[in-house]
Amino acid sequence: MADADLINLRPVVLKPGGGPTGNPFASFGKGAGFAIQAKKASTVSTVDDSSYKRTGERIKYSREFLMSLMEKHTKCPIEVQQLGLTEIVISEESERDALKETFKKVADDMGLDERDWRAREPVAAAPAPKQAPAAAAQEGNWEKAKQTKEPSPAAEPKPQAAPAAPQPANEQVVQAAKIVKASDQGLQAYKPGAALSSEERSIRQVKGVLNKLTPEKFERLLQQLLEVITTADVLKHTITLVFENAVEQPTYCAMYADLCLHLSKELPSFPPPAGSDKPVAFRQILLNTCQDEFEEAMAQREALAKLTDPAAREEADRGVKKRVMGNMRLISELYKLDMVKDWIITACLEELLVAPKGRTPPEDSVEAACEMISTAGARLAKAERQDTRRKLDEVMRGLERLAAEKGVAARIRFIIKDVQDLRRANWVPRRETFTAKKLDEVRAQAEAELGMIPSTIALALPTLPTLGQRAGGGMVDDVPLIPPLRGGDNDGWGLFPPLRSQGGLAGAGGSKSALLGDFAAAPAQPSTSQPAAKAGGAPAAPAAAAGSGSDLSDEELKRKTESLFQEYTSTLDKAEALQCVRELSAPGFMPRLVEVCLDLALNSIKDKERDALLELLLHLNAKEVVSATDIVSGLATYTVQLEDLSMDFPKGPQQLGGFLGAAVASGALSLEVLPQLLEGDASAEPKRNFGAAALKVLKEKVGGDEGLANACSAVDLHAEEMFKPDPELDAGLPSTAEWLASEGLSSVPL
Repeated sequence: MADADLINLRPVVLKPGGGPTGNPFASFGKGAGFAIQAKKASTVSTVDDSSYKRTGERIKYSREFLMSLMEKHTKCPIEVQQLGLTEIVISEESERDALKETFKKVADDMGLDERDWRAREPVAAAPAPKQAPAAAAQEGNWEKAKQTKEPSPAAEPKPQAAPAAPQPANEQVVQAAKIVKASDQGLQAYKPGAALSSEERSIRQVKGVLNKLTPEKFERLLQQLLEVITTADVLKHTITLVFENAVEQPTYCAMYADLCLHLSKELPSFPPPAGSDKPVAFRQILLNTCQDEFEEAMAQREALAKLTDPAAREEADRGVKKRVMGNMRLISELYKLDMVKDWIITACLEELLVAPKGRTPPEDSVEAACEMISTAGARLAKAERQDTRRKLDEVMRGLERLAAEKGVAARIRFIIKDVQDLRRANWVPRRETFTAKKLDEVRAQAEAELGMIPSTIALALPTLPTLGQRAGGGMVDDVPLIPPLRGGDNDGWGLFPPLRSQGGLAGAGGSKSALLGDFAAAPAQPSTSQPAAKAGGAPAAPAAAAGSGSDLSDEELKRKTESLFQEYTSTLDKAEALQCVRELSAPGFMPRLVEVCLDLALNSIKDKERDALLELLLHLNAKEVVSATDIVSGLATYTVQLEDLSMDFPKGPQQLGGFLGAAVASGALSLEVLPQLLEGDASAEPKRNFGAAALKVLKEKVGGDEGLANACSAVDLHAEEMFKPDPELDAGLPSTAEWLASEGLSSVPL
């Protein structure tokens, strides 16, 4: 490497006497081997460098190595900035562009050495160039050598040659990790937008359905799953996915077993593969999968003994235990649904409890056997085959002997004792097993724990008087928490019951005991807040019950109504929503209630929530809580301003029209209200959108064009009167007849 390509970074020697304008870094700038701008060179004082070190003693770096730091160190050090020194020029402008272009290539082939250069060993001197200037050969005349190496500022810069490869002695080469390709592992790399086969697309759909599967969505997602499984390969992948989910999610194991039962009944048998004469059936592949997993677990447990790393062995043991427990739990759930024979259960129990000579069975196997007995023990005890019941007794005796051995862990002893207690309790568990449940089941369980009356029963019960309301009318100021008892004395309380008499217990005759007497309402005390009724006048009308809808303002009723509908969209419990609306006790607020419900439906982002709210209105009408007049009044609030509604909600007229069509089809409203709702000043386009949506839904419900024509004729409905375009406002709209034909409503009379 030539001397021109080496840069000296030897320690700076600061000598006094440089003068007020002297630059203490002048020797460093000269030793760097780069030209300094001519206009600034005059300000640099001369420093005696006669005692500089020899070439072999200097620490030198290649130009490529230093330029590789350019992107990382882009600013001048703070110490240099504080000294107020002139800028140090690294290279000419023409050389910068060439170095920047080669920087990426150089940086990829070399690593950055960030060690302290003062602590490093000096690098061997670079070989001398073949043709060195005569002035540079003299060590004492450094200025002449520098002038010989550098071109004059006036000379035209020559293009610099490509830098040589970096020397291994000056840097650390970091080996990058090798990229493992999918093809090297026997896998197919993912390609965005790549065309998928029908089988791959079906498998993706199966994964999506299983990810969303819950007891609440079971029936709907089951139908989607049945539509996707159309080939034997998709069936095999589906069984594998179901099995893996059941093993990984113990809480949903019963749900996946139920899914297997429905799939085995609904799915047909597929043609046998090549080389086989047996058709491919769901139950056969599922049982083979469970058997292969059971046998594989035994082989994996034997492989655990060969692991020497404690951490790896513990992790592998945890994985084997999880899969064994999940597999046994799934097999037990399938047995409860008659998809597995009883001899398979007994064979699994015997295999799990087999012990090597002189040793006890593995703890994981014992725990898995106890889990299987806890899940399927009740059915095994009632099996029709006597051999099955006998084998269950043998397994229980084996567990009892195992619990008595000294070498068994205390945890396993307690697990066995729990199984024994479960059998003595006639297989009724002390604690409820945590499984996936529907929302109705969770709600019923909460009502039972809190001692509440179920909502379905509460609807059929008569309305109870509110606290503070007298049974015969009127209000009571102070009502005791516990009703008083009739004492022995008619005028007062009897703290203790009278003693026994010869005729039996006191209170059996005319007098009543305080503890044996009947409940009686407290005598009404005269109210100081209510004026006394005039003599001979009618009694005061009973006041409204506290907290009823008549005591609430419109704003409070609106807030309660919004909260009611928002809760309904999450629970979809019509019975509870009906009870809440009845508790409002505000008949005059029903039109406003319809308006609030329609507003939430229009603002709803999800179609499911919007459809649920509109369906709830029809349900409230069927239960005679909301009248037809209330629905029409709520709809008219929006139809009188269809023009503005279509701007705020572009699909608003169609959604309200669809609700009107459903209400007419269900009998809640009459079709004759359609002209009444279109009496606003809106243009013909939003009216047509509203009317077309209503007529299309009605056409679908009543059985086609003939039913729609009969419904319109029954109320003397004419389309020209409602949807005629205005010559000034609707100049570009087609005629009513053309519009009806385009919408498929030609059967509507003009």
